[in-house]
Amino acid sequence: MKHTLTMILTICLLLSLLAIGVGAKSEEPTVTVTVIKQGSVVAALETVNLTDADGDGALTVCDALYAVHEKLYEGGAKAGFGYYTGEYGLSMSKLWGDESGMFGYYLNNASCMSLADPVKDGDSITAFIYQSQDWSDVYTYFDVTEASVSTGEEITLTLMAAGYDENWNPISYPVEGAVITLNGNPVYAQSTSGSTPMWETDENGQVTISINTLNAAVESYVIGARCPDTVIVPPVCKLTVSVSEATGPVLEEPGEQNSCSGVIGAGLVALLPLACLCMKRKEK
Repeated sequence: MKHTLTMILTICLLLSLLAIGVGAKSEEPTVTVTVIKQGSVVAALETVNLTDADGDGALTVCDALYAVHEKLYEGGAKAGFGYYTGEYGLSMSKLWGDESGMFGYYLNNASCMSLADPVKDGDSITAFIYQSQDWSDVYTYFDVTEASVSTGEEITLTLMAAGYDENWNPISYPVEGAVITLNGNPVYAQSTSGSTPMWETDENGQVTISINTLNAAVESYVIGARCPDTVIVPPVCKLTVSVSEATGPVLEEPGEQNSCSGVIGAGLVALLPLACLCMKRKEK
């Protein structure tokens, strides 16, 4: 009986250590990366794990862009991404297969000095290929990058542009008159005067969007924008629309008991009464 009790307690200890290992979070930091190829979003706030891909001993914008190409670009980073060290430091030679050299990249909506700019967990990187031959594309962004709403609800976004003042200090300002797009396409409302944009930003750069969907229980949209008189780097907001209780079923999220750590925990609970029973018999 003593050997049986020892074996059960040993199994409990091993399972508890395994549960801790399974439940532990990865130490690799994660960032979101957006890639825009001449006005078209090819990667929208894609989450990637950061590793020191270029071997410089630091986690940088270069590593984030390398990771998103490895994840999404056909042929990986070797085929779609390139970098070199030049007069202005670590620079990009290829982005999403394009080798024009007309690239821009921002970290948390601020212009980068080089690909060697350090990044940390939770940062957001946007890289793009200029549309204008004179490099005049205006970088824009929404104040909200990800949101979830139910059918019939509204979301208000503010569209901002990045620029410089008369002393070349970086500034941001609201964008008025931008037409809102869903998945890259503008949405129009029919009226007696013809088709007009469904949503446009006001003088404060704000727009309120109401989306009703009768399709699947959950749909995802990439909200963007276009300006009629200015070439912009389009902003990105990932919107998840779910059916409300009044209009349809809500998908239940899986509970913790379905996870590996939950199964192991249940096994521990099942074994403990047996261990206690053995201890009582030993006492007798």
